[in-house]
Amino acid sequence: MGTFKLKREEIKWIRKNLKNLTIKQMFEFIMANRPGKDCCQFTTFRMALYSKNIKKCKMLRWTKMETQFLLDNYQYIGNIELAKQLSKRGRKFTKKNIDKKMGLLGIKRTAEELEAIRINHQKNGSYRRGNKKMWKTRGFIKEGEIVQRIVKGRLVNMIKVNGKLVHYPRYRYRQVYGEIPKGYKIYYANGDPTNIDDSNFVARPAGQWKKLSKFQKVSKEEANKITKPNIIKADPVQEIKPVTTTNKIPIRIDKRTVIYVDPSTNITQLKNKYRMAANH
Repeated sequence: MGTFKLKREEIKWIRKNLKNLTIKQMFEFIMANRPGKDCCQFTTFRMALYSKNIKKCKMLRWTKMETQFLLDNYQYIGNIELAKQLSKRGRKFTKKNIDKKMGLLGIKRTAEELEAIRINHQKNGSYRRGNKKMWKTRGFIKEGEIVQRIVKGRLVNMIKVNGKLVHYPRYRYRQVYGEIPKGYKIYYANGDPTNIDDSNFVARPAGQWKKLSKFQKVSKEEANKITKPNIIKADPVQEIKPVTTTNKIPIRIDKRTVIYVDPSTNITQLKNKYRMAANH
């Protein structure tokens, strides 16, 4: 077998998928599309990539001075500070570089050394904001409570159910009206996300209510007023009877027939019923 070479179209495909696939996955794909004589081992394939300057990440080669600086100071300085000190010497280092090098050298801090570094950071003011309790800064959300947050200029309502935050309009719509039809989203009927009344939730085809979605944005002035999430008490277990005046949704039975039904209607059974009637 001669020297292994990558074809031009293979190199283009590799560069296109370099971020999404591993080297192993690309190797298996290319070898599967080559005849047996043109195949090679994984190590040969990887060296062929290196020859074309195709790499998943840049290799950081440590000098003797940098390695010695790490060995002399890792017991007294944290990894982030070590990366900053080494970066001042001309090359950029990150915390990940320090972690990896310490693993390769087989060095590890003791519990006493870690505590000494933590105390030193507190004295320097590094933990001035980071040592606050999460529930004091963000607010502790209990089961069944609704939390309002600003996300990309929009007011979003979430409710905590079984320990997880879920989208409140979708959750409440299922409780009141039943399952959401496929391809539909839940909107606010009057365009006001602060109104979380059951009658304000309507189902519409996704992407077909652009005009209404414009009114759901929160102005910058209103967003700046909300410094922390607003929590509203609610009971996720409580069920209410479906309202009689619901917004009906269109269902296409065939190319010529479109009917309007309540969102809670079983669409599959309805279509089967019409098909059976058409066959008879």
